[in-house]
Amino acid sequence: MERPSVRSIHVSCLTASQAPVIGVVVRMPPPSRWSCVLRWDVRSHVVEEGAWTTLRLKQRVCRLSPDGEFLLYNAGGPLKGPFSRESGGAVAISRLPWLAALTDIRPASIMGGGPSRHALSRGEQDELWRRFKDAPWHYMERNWRAHLGHRWQRLNSTGGYGPEAIPWLGDRRARRVATAVVPKKNLRLVAVSDRRRLNDSTNDTLRFFLESGEGDSRRLREIDGVTWAHPTDEGGIAVATFTGHLQHLRPGSEGSATAKLRIDQDHNLCKLRRRAGPAPRWAMAPLGARRSR
Repeated sequence: MERPSVRSIHVSCLTASQAPVIGVVVRMPPPSRWSCVLRWDVRSHVVEEGAWTTLRLKQRVCRLSPDGEFLLYNAGGPLKGPFSRESGGAVAISRLPWLAALTDIRPASIMGGGPSRHALSRGEQDELWRRFKDAPWHYMERNWRAHLGHRWQRLNSTGGYGPEAIPWLGDRRARRVATAVVPKKNLRLVAVSDRRRLNDSTNDTLRFFLESGEGDSRRLREIDGVTWAHPTDEGGIAVATFTGHLQHLRPGSEGSATAKLRIDQDHNLCKLRRRAGPAPRWAMAPLGARRSR
């Protein structure tokens, strides 16, 4: 399969473990320094545009709360600001898809951070941090599930997905494999990489396959042109493509990996145009406040 040599935009996705919500970070192509944060509600087919920022979001250590409402983000920014790259960046929690920090800003390294003008009360801040108590903040975190999503399970070995099953041109000794069950379809997703980490956001060699059957009757089909894939509760597959689209794919009802995948959502992120502005009032409201988007 031929890969494009240059991506128009770079798309990273984060999943919520208890809601059909995907957080999306779109980094615009050089020379632009801007990124956009979006909220994709897979069930309602809505992609909501949020913050535009020149902060460099470190997607591998960003997280969504289980309900998909809050975003813990690790970012680097101007040298004299609270997210100073010189100090190693910093961490805060906001309402997706905005970056108005509802917590005071904590250093991701040994320095940096500071107060946030949008910070909630101390008790509410503590409650927000507790929602992310298991989330590491440091940049070198190698938790590949943060990149692929909560449904993925990494295999301790190649799990039978060696070069005989999946031909490979890279270093076969470094092959990494993970699988994820597609609900209601008797299908599995398989992710294969020849890098040491599955969560390398620059990894153009990460490949995704749809699998059906077991043992000798097992069949694999590559999902072409995608940089990320994750099963949805609806029995579909959410994907981000090399061409800058978010899509929701529907496998055939017969549970075969070779059946045609129907696209029932297609959101073209290449149409994004920078509209930097302040976060809306609801994004900065106290935790118990009634919100309307």
